[in-house]
Amino acid sequence: EMISDYQKIETDSLIGYADYLAEILLTPDASADTGWSFMVTVKSVKDGSVVAMFKSNANNPMMGPPKEYWTTTANGYEKVVEQRKIGSPTEVGQQLAFEVMQSLNKIWK
Repeated sequence: EMISDYQKIETDSLIGYADYLAEILLTPDASADTGWSFMVTVKSVKDGSVVAMFKSNANNPMMGPPKEYWTTTANGYEKVVEQRKIGSPTEVGQQLAFEVMQSLNKIWK
């Protein structure tokens, strides 16, 4: 027997064990610090409806914008823009989890 809808089977198997299913897809994004963005979709297990959906580059806002300063060189003054620190996989995961909870909090209010 051929199974045509894997997502339905995955979701049905969670009934009674979870309220929501989060799907996170990695997408190339040159504007993100890591070169990747995340497409996040949160679905209700009960009826399969999309509860939240957003795109994130998972940058930690506490790191702030990159620092800029001017320095002297043999050619005169030059502007230097420091690179933002790229988060570890754990920090990226923590930031994504935080953003998912922020998104769900808006709906739950």
